[in-house]
Amino acid sequence: MQKVNVLGTEYTIIDKTEKEDERLKKHDGYCDSSTKTIVLLKYEDDPMNKEDMSYFRKQILRHEIIHAFLSESGLEACGNSFGGSWALNEEMVDWIAIQAPKLFAAFSEVDAIELPTHTITCKTEVDVESIAEGIRKAILKETIRQKDTLVSTKYRGIPIGEMSRWQLIEALEECNKVLCRIK
Repeated sequence: MQKVNVLGTEYTIIDKTEKEDERLKKHDGYCDSSTKTIVLLKYEDDPMNKEDMSYFRKQILRHEIIHAFLSESGLEACGNSFGGSWALNEEMVDWIAIQAPKLFAAFSEVDAIELPTHTITCKTEVDVESIAEGIRKAILKETIRQKDTLVSTKYRGIPIGEMSRWQLIEALEECNKVLCRIK
């Protein structure tokens, strides 16, 4: 089960089949701001003949995350023009979700964006899963008392298996600072 931080609110990302959730019979996914949940359709077969279902899932996930951001910004219930909230307009949300990677690339290309220190950017493709696994192993070496409790006060008591990749990277940076002080 994945989690994503949306403006300080944690949303849980869940994959379900149509049998598990009736709403997925009409949609590929949805964002429920009341439960802070993003639900994505887990296809049991490939009815749309998509060659790259992973890429398609990422598109849907981006779309639903945009809905979560708009909701957490207070825009879900605003904008009474056009008979409802403009933040719920599917075409507008799709445009943002589809263009976001291109916008991010353009911003990065001309150094028009400040990234958090725990964000890794790279022009080449990297295997994020193996990086995350390396980080998990490094953090395990820097634990006290229990194998799933970090030295870091910020992350003390949080099981490593429940941390996002970015939290793991940040925790590793903190562990590295501790090691540098010890040495």
